[in-house]
Amino acid sequence: MPKAKTIDYRFKILYAVAITMVVCSHIFNGTSVDGQPVNYELGFDLFYHWFPYGSLQLAIFAFASGYFFRVRPNERARTYVWRKFKQLIIPMYLYNFLYGWIVRVTALQGFSIGGYVTWDSLLLAPLYDGNQFRYNVGGWFVVPLFLIQSFNLLVRRFFAPFESETFHVPEWAYFVFYFSFGLLGNTLAIKGYNTGWWLLLVRPLHLLPFFALGSFYRHTLEKYDTIKSIWLLPACLLAKYLIAAWVGYMPDYAPMWCNNFVNGPLLPILVGYIGIIFWLRLARILEASLGRTRLVNLIADNTYSIMINQFAGFMLVKGFFALVATITPFLGDFNFAAWHSDIWWYYEAFGLHQSLLLYLAAGLTVPILIQKGLNFATSELAALDKRHPQSPPGLKPTKHHKLTIK
Repeated sequence: MPKAKTIDYRFKILYAVAITMVVCSHIFNGTSVDGQPVNYELGFDLFYHWFPYGSLQLAIFAFASGYFFRVRPNERARTYVWRKFKQLIIPMYLYNFLYGWIVRVTALQGFSIGGYVTWDSLLLAPLYDGNQFRYNVGGWFVVPLFLIQSFNLLVRRFFAPFESETFHVPEWAYFVFYFSFGLLGNTLAIKGYNTGWWLLLVRPLHLLPFFALGSFYRHTLEKYDTIKSIWLLPACLLAKYLIAAWVGYMPDYAPMWCNNFVNGPLLPILVGYIGIIFWLRLARILEASLGRTRLVNLIADNTYSIMINQFAGFMLVKGFFALVATITPFLGDFNFAAWHSDIWWYYEAFGLHQSLLLYLAAGLTVPILIQKGLNFATSELAALDKRHPQSPPGLKPTKHHKLTIK
């Protein structure tokens, strides 16, 4: 019998926390009715003031990807790259076409959110931008992740002929190698190579050290991580406090644009490392009580859909408020112009910050429902194919796999 797959529930918690950070950050960093930047007080804080989401959320995903990096036995490099392309890139393009169509349709209803639907916005912009249609802006991370995984495989395959039964390239060597590439990417960004097609280079380079830490942790460091004390948590808080005292504020960075590495190329990496250490230890502490809960696993198993479709949930909440404002005497201050033109504007019902939690709930729930709907449709097509095995070649549905960011 095949060996049962072991589930690491620490990483279920990490995935759930990281994607929740992503959703929160897209609510927190918004704009006001007049289009000015504003920080919406969500009333839900995953240690944000100690570990700002921008510096950490995608670093956790890259770390987890490095930790779980696997190549199937005897799998060729091109087969692995094609498998990852199908898992990550093709769904990204399908969603991009979908949201391009939504932009065109909603424009007929008076909305001006999203750019023009062109061959560039459909095929090229997702590679180096990701912000072309606004609604699927979270999908920008997919391409850097694919490039990191492919690069890692090619590097390891390059050194494979030099290895033998008595010599293997040590994992720390890969870690140092990738870390140096991260410094190079951050340096390029600081020097202004962080616009247009340059983002296709500096984004994955910035995230590469976190991927390397995940692999290094699994193969080398994890066996030493046996201390069950919680003292590592305050140690991380102290480190962040000292960094904040040194630079004058709690640093936060934006890996999407790589445009605010003002404290040098090293600090964005160290800040991410400290946050990963903190949340990895906290996940280990909470593993027994939260790791197996249905909610955590539901969120963790649908990170891809949440990353891509969270703004669909936000817009549904705004649409609900717009409906209430239209057919009832309530919510008279709802701004229809902002709703139609600015995806970063969030309406606070009755002036209460607490109403922003509805956006968080919808930003998680709606993408999960979308993925569940796709799963159901795929299952039905598979069942239909079994009942009618003579389906034309090329039209047979493929086996469904969970769309998670790994």
